[in-house]
Amino acid sequence: NDARCLEQRERALEMREAALRRSEARHRASLRKLSEMRRRLEDYGEELEETMAQVLAQQSLLRDERRQSSELHARARQMLDATRKNGISKRREWEKTSLMSQSP
Repeated sequence: NDARCLEQRERALEMREAALRRSEARHRASLRKLSEMRRRLEDYGEELEETMAQVLAQQSLLRDERRQSSELHARARQMLDATRKNGISKRREWEKTSLMSQSP
């Protein structure tokens, strides 16, 4: 009876030890997964920072291009206005000259 009781206790102890080993193995696996997830998250964060820096640089370039384009359009409008005014005044000058040359 005592021997049987001792065997049961040993078997229970072995089962608890086996359960503990399985639990420790699961814990180690969880730690490995957690470590991998942290590494991937850090990689993703770095990639995100790089992408954001590129987007901000592109935005800055687009702003500069938009500003330059606006300045060029403004200059073109000024030149067109000046050309129109110059053309009108030259035409008037020509009309005056041609009228004067036609007068007796």
